[in-house]
Amino acid sequence: MFGGLFGDVKERLGATLRTIAWGTIAAVAAVAALFFFAIAAYVWLAHNYGTVAASLVMAGFFLLVAIIAAAVVAGISSGLRRRRRRQADRASMIRDPMLLATGLQLARGLGAKRLVPLVLLGSLAAGWLLSGLGPAPDEDAEEDEEV
Repeated sequence: MFGGLFGDVKERLGATLRTIAWGTIAAVAAVAALFFFAIAAYVWLAHNYGTVAASLVMAGFFLLVAIIAAAVVAGISSGLRRRRRRQADRASMIRDPMLLATGLQLARGLGAKRLVPLVLLGSLAAGWLLSGLGPAPDEDAEEDEEV
């Protein structure tokens, strides 16, 4: 009965674990390659320009890499904060207590016969508002270009 479901979950879990394992191996290999590249660059610079100049050039290069990485992280973080703030602003309008109280007063005043068409119209409007909570494809493209 559940064999197909558990088999699928087991297969996905195995694929995820293999992906994590091979990704870790690739990351370790990339770090080792960077380490040996840095050593080779330092030896070449030290041979051609001296030890102090080689040290300064290597330090400057890694400082530049760190600054670029920090700028990218800051850009991504600010983009996520902006997106969360926009979504919260859209969602807060729906959860506004004053809006709900006004709706209840309107419902009491109109009665049941007039209320049904308005509820249908309101649910249509709410669905339209809720469908706009996710970022539009154009907004994502603009944010990616900013970073």
